[in-house]
Amino acid sequence: MKIFGVVATLLLLASLASAGSVSATGEGWCNQGGGCNNTSTSFITNTFAGNSFGTYYNDFVALTLPSSHISSATISIWNDGEDFNLNSAAVYNLYAASSISYGGLATGPSLGSISVSAADTGVSEYITITLNAAGLAALNAHLGSTFVFGGAVSGLIPSLETEIFGYTNGVPIAFLTYNTAAVTPEPASLLMLGSGLVGMASLLRRKLLL
Repeated sequence: MKIFGVVATLLLLASLASAGSVSATGEGWCNQGGGCNNTSTSFITNTFAGNSFGTYYNDFVALTLPSSHISSATISIWNDGEDFNLNSAAVYNLYAASSISYGGLATGPSLGSISVSAADTGVSEYITITLNAAGLAALNAHLGSTFVFGGAVSGLIPSLETEIFGYTNGVPIAFLTYNTAAVTPEPASLLMLGSGLVGMASLLRRKLLL
């Protein structure tokens, strides 16, 4: 019936997605001693996380999010060619920063992660991290505004150098790639819509036969 074609069209429209990308508006780091090289979300400086000569660092990347619902996303961050890792257990995690401070850059659940060993500099020199469900929820809670990713390496050992996302010389070296899609209606809503349209179609057919 035509009604089912209408419902199928509505489902198709609801699932259509578009892709986009935004570049970082701010980057920086803070160390465990309380020092930060940048606290501005609108200024690009450099970003560094891990352990350097026994001092631990967390970093941040700030971006202005789109206003549409995000269905999937990855963040790509430059990994300097001089970075290296001696700790096979080290894992870099993303967070929703509560503040631009050493502790504030690593709070709440992990929004996505990657093994530092797997993140060794490759040909492209970009490390791409896929956001998990918590990451997507965090982004969608801040649509149309500035969102600050905090980053920290877990499993650090003072005697083992663990360096990731090092000096960028002030270049905007991070970007978020995302897909947006309309939220698909719940099955119950679609059933009510379909039933209503079927009823309207039956009523119209009876009137035409009179």
